[in-house]
Amino acid sequence: MLPQNNEQFNGRQYHRVDVRTPCRFRLRTLGNKTFRTGELLDGFIENLSGGGLSFISRRDLPDSEMLAWQFMIEFDTEVLNLLGRIVWKRTANGDTYYYGVQFLFTEHNDQQRLINMLNRFQIIRRIRERTTRNPLA
Repeated sequence: MLPQNNEQFNGRQYHRVDVRTPCRFRLRTLGNKTFRTGELLDGFIENLSGGGLSFISRRDLPDSEMLAWQFMIEFDTEVLNLLGRIVWKRTANGDTYYYGVQFLFTEHNDQQRLINMLNRFQIIRRIRERTTRNPLA
């Protein structure tokens, strides 16, 4: 029997949006210790959803539940500051690392704001694709 919806099929609760944009990130918490500043690292976001993101980096980062990372992403004319933890990691060619991040929202409104922003972005992207493909339609 086939699953009722796409979330059940792919195990994801939120729709992923390909954004392909640079980001900066840094360690924010280690267990109960919070860091106000820290080394800013560079990465590249592949996709973003209401529940997390995947990104690429040349840095080999630990994937521990004890660590929370702050991601600063320029997206849809805004700068997002999102807190999350790395939940999976893959290596490619020994010097490139792919990561999956689960967001840690403190307010439900923050998550809903992100979801609304992603929905708006998708609508605008589809309109642009349609007008670019067939400007006479």
